[in-house]
Amino acid sequence: MTVATTYVLDRFEGESAILVGDDETLLTLPRCRFVGRREGDVFTLTPSGEPQFNEIETAARRARIKNRFARLARRSKEEKS
Repeated sequence: MTVATTYVLDRFEGESAILVGDDETLLTLPRCRFVGRREGDVFTLTPSGEPQFNEIETAARRARIKNRFARLARRSKEEKS
């Protein structure tokens, strides 16, 4: 079994941070390790298993999502006219 090395911060539940790996594995870690982070932030695991914020991948994914929503909004607007 391979373990995901890229995770997205999915949500906070109480004092826990829930991360979802690219292979859909869940990782639950203490919330205090993610101060200043928000849902959707991307992390890679270091060789020691510590999550490290990946600013470049986070920005790239946010841009793709923003573009996708813009395309959907244009398509919806075109269908209504």
